[in-house]
Amino acid sequence: MPNVAESPAWATLSNSERAVAELLAASETLRTNEVAEVLGIPARTARYTLQKLVEKGVAEAHGSTRSRTCSIRAIRKA
Repeated sequence: MPNVAESPAWATLSNSERAVAELLAASETLRTNEVAEVLGIPARTARYTLQKLVEKGVAEAHGSTRSRTCSIRAIRKA
């Protein structure tokens, strides 16, 4: 499992983004509804947070909008 805390982007993440990044790091891939269910947050919040992680280069999105999954990017030590 990648150590997301070693990523240079880690310092720029909000608490909610860190929670989602840690969840992604513990799983191979996750869908928005899975993130929402596990963390007890609205699906809309999970979708927004996943998109922010993708924009920051912490996560990768796979697939089309309806069947999209996300995974943590390979992280190198800073």
